[in-house]
Amino acid sequence: MNAFKILLTSLFLCVVNAVAGSFKDPRDGKSYKTVKIGTQIWMAQNLNYKAVGSVCNLDGKSNTQCENGRFYPYDVAMRACPTGWHLPSKEDLLLLQDLAFANSKEPNSNRIGTLLKSKTGWKHHEGVADGTDYYGFNSYPAGAILGTTEILLMGETSDYWSSSTKLDNPKHAVTWGFLWERESFGIWESDKELCYHTIRCLKD
Repeated sequence: MNAFKILLTSLFLCVVNAVAGSFKDPRDGKSYKTVKIGTQIWMAQNLNYKAVGSVCNLDGKSNTQCENGRFYPYDVAMRACPTGWHLPSKEDLLLLQDLAFANSKEPNSNRIGTLLKSKTGWKHHEGVADGTDYYGFNSYPAGAILGTTEILLMGETSDYWSSSTKLDNPKHAVTWGFLWERESFGIWESDKELCYHTIRCLKD
């Protein structure tokens, strides 16, 4: 295969593995950007469905706006995604890490977070690369509610629920996301009773 054909093949693979789309939630008519990374199709925006028990991210603006999605307690998050979509499991997240790394030109697997972070909204940390939003996943640092009534860590973290429970601590669920002072893809845990997090739904 000559160099020109190799180039075309590489461009084709990039397009196939990062395809933008959209989805309209029939429950309330809200539309979401979507992105296909490898074999997975993700919402490229935080879920903004007004489920009972969810909380709006005011972001210092109008109390009728939820520009960065809503925050959900764990039990509500488990059933918040629309039909045909689901809250990702830990296995789904591990696959996302693999796909995001495999379909990029990033040589360091510890820097996957920079590919999925939004370009804006993050506080800058010296020595840490800013988000490039390479795939259009656009993980925005909306913060989290951690056992309080206020939104914390805005500009510092994007923190999402998964459907998986910690095997060694069933009171905690697996959560995931990104931090302002790290370039990696984070998988950690949160208390199911105390915390509210944002949601990214994954297509069935």
